[in-house]
Amino acid sequence: MPHSRPFARHGSAHRAARVFALAAALALVAPFAPTPVQAQGVSVGVNAGTTGVGGNVVIGLTSKLGIRAGLGVLPFTYDGDLDEATFSIEPPPLFGTAGLDVQLIGPLRIMAGVLYRSDDILFSADFTDGREIGDEFYEESGSLSGALTSASVAPFVGIGFGRVIGSGIGFYTDFGVAFTGDPGVEVSASGPITDVPGFYQDLEQERQTIEDDIGDIYRYWPMLTIGLNIGFGG
Repeated sequence: MPHSRPFARHGSAHRAARVFALAAALALVAPFAPTPVQAQGVSVGVNAGTTGVGGNVVIGLTSKLGIRAGLGVLPFTYDGDLDEATFSIEPPPLFGTAGLDVQLIGPLRIMAGVLYRSDDILFSADFTDGREIGDEFYEESGSLSGALTSASVAPFVGIGFGRVIGSGIGFYTDFGVAFTGDPGVEVSASGPITDVPGFYQDLEQERQTIEDDIGDIYRYWPMLTIGLNIGFGG
């Protein structure tokens, strides 16, 4: 089921600039590492999780501090049926991460950086029977499409288990959260239902209800990953 964006996303360059400034500030902690910053080898890994299936590269600055960057793809669409309607949900197809990993005690790590998502969560629905929209019930058929919007670039923090700095082969897991900010909802409609007087007022009411419902949830993006890492040198 094809998706269309009813509205263009408004620019938020100033917000992205603040996030990238955070990434630069994180890099400044390197000079304060307990040992002089020196090359500790390079690690490459493959992983899968809520930021897609992909890989990452880690450059060790010290034996306990490394810069990590990764890319992941999430190339799937979920299609289903609910209450006499067929619907489709499509997550962002591409993710990118960049940040710092600090090895603490044993396999325990902490991490921080920025998360990039190439798009919002898109959705669409087609219905032929009656449907309640806003406070009104409509007998007419129609289609809805839209997006759950939030910042495409967001800071994240997290913890991890397993070494990603230095030589060797091993598994690792990451548990983090990205702070994507206040969410929004975009929605448009087509079909006979749009010819009914008052429909767009009810559609706006429905949009606002959805936005209120997801406000405390969609402002965060979970970052749960399992991977295999291979380190060289160090």
